[in-house]
Amino acid sequence: MSIDLAAIRRATGNALALTFSVPQPDASIQATAELRGYLETPLAAVGTSSPSLPAMFCDAERLLRITAQEDPTVTPYHLWERTKALAAVTRKFAGRYELRLARPSAPTTARRVG
Repeated sequence: MSIDLAAIRRATGNALALTFSVPQPDASIQATAELRGYLETPLAAVGTSSPSLPAMFCDAERLLRITAQEDPTVTPYHLWERTKALAAVTRKFAGRYELRLARPSAPTTARRVG
């Protein structure tokens, strides 16, 4: 399984750069669709068995669930807010995945070792 980390950085950077001063719902919807695809791959690669990530997995699952359906009553602000949250959690999982590539034998817990 190959993950395009540069594309994930670009997608999350673009989504996090969206501003609310010019709320374009289409931009948030497009970014959300792209981010959903990028989140699912590192989410599966990092694995649900990692004991240090339960909060991140909960956030990711919640965001994937709430962004799965397009709700016509959602305001542009809430679309923007969801996109930002999805980009942040996608960036975290991509970072974890990248860390595993760089240090495959590193401990996966958040607790200090030694």
